[in-house]
Amino acid sequence: MNSFITASAASASQQGGGAGAGRYSPADFAYNGRVALALLPCLATVGVLGGRPVITILALGGVAGYIMDVLQYRDGAYTCGWVTLLGTAAAFGISLLSASSGALPLEVALVGAVVATALLCAMWTSLQFKYFQLHNPAVALAFERLVVTGALPAAAVLHTLGLSLFVDASDLPYYMAVLLTVLYCYLGLPLPSSFISLRPGAPALGGGSPAGGGKGGAAGGAAAAAAAAASRIQSASDAALLALVTCGMPPAVYAAVHWELLARHAVHAHSLLLLGCGPLLVLALVPAGLWWLPGGRRTRATIRALLMVSAQAGPAKRRAPKRPHGLLPTPTSPVRPSSSSYACGARAMCAHAGHCASGHGDWL
Repeated sequence: MNSFITASAASASQQGGGAGAGRYSPADFAYNGRVALALLPCLATVGVLGGRPVITILALGGVAGYIMDVLQYRDGAYTCGWVTLLGTAAAFGISLLSASSGALPLEVALVGAVVATALLCAMWTSLQFKYFQLHNPAVALAFERLVVTGALPAAAVLHTLGLSLFVDASDLPYYMAVLLTVLYCYLGLPLPSSFISLRPGAPALGGGSPAGGGKGGAAGGAAAAAAAAASRIQSASDAALLALVTCGMPPAVYAAVHWELLARHAVHAHSLLLLGCGPLLVLALVPAGLWWLPGGRRTRATIRALLMVSAQAGPAKRRAPKRPHGLLPTPTSPVRPSSSSYACGARAMCAHAGHCASGHGDWL
């Protein structure tokens, strides 16, 4: 068994980027709460839209899996989780395609999103089993990355459908901007892997090389930074994609709702700028929010400052509508409401998400 763990550690070390990157060690998945915030509402949306067949499969599969887990029948619980989630996706697809009379391409796209969400939930379920982590180290690392980076795009699609059942279509993009920004602060910031150990110890026992590599000064700090970067779940391209979804999805939803009026009224251009620049400003203010930017520390700081200025100044240059939403009085200055709302919103989001960046080093 020790030789098997040693081989698994060597495989994970090669994936992480070298001998100083730590060793693979089966452990509890550390981000269940963050992933649940993104994926569980997706399952609830699928149940509501799919109707009785989907809810029945989810309920019976959940009870059967829980009973098998209590009885320590791990293989049965693992298999039951996958069968339940894939059966849920199949039932949703059959129910939607057989009963709906909408556009076929949209229905196929929705079924694809539900299938992808079901696969993410099944992977997330697999990460709860230690024996799966022990016997499939490379697959466990791949599942971890897919779950963490795929939860936000899945939520961007299905949370939109879920919120559309409770709020007006004209207000939906603003709710999405807040929701996706919160999810990015939980899933888009640099997160260390749950299964890569950086603590000192024998590789056969799940330990890794010391963070500083036994060296002091600049060499030790560089080794520690390299090891932390190698043990990170997301790549820079993954985080950039999540930022693109966070900043691009709300304007896209707004454009889809008001596409007939976009060129007729300036208020829609102003709203598009607010929805696109608001999340970008928050990402620029949150510590490590733009850690995926290219270049060195000084280059990233410059790009971050430019993004903050452009995100703040863009909507402020637009003239405010005479009566926003038909209820509010005309503001005396279009700059003042935009600046004050950005300042309050950015400070609240930074206070809410500041703890997400603690303990991950200086990512800028």
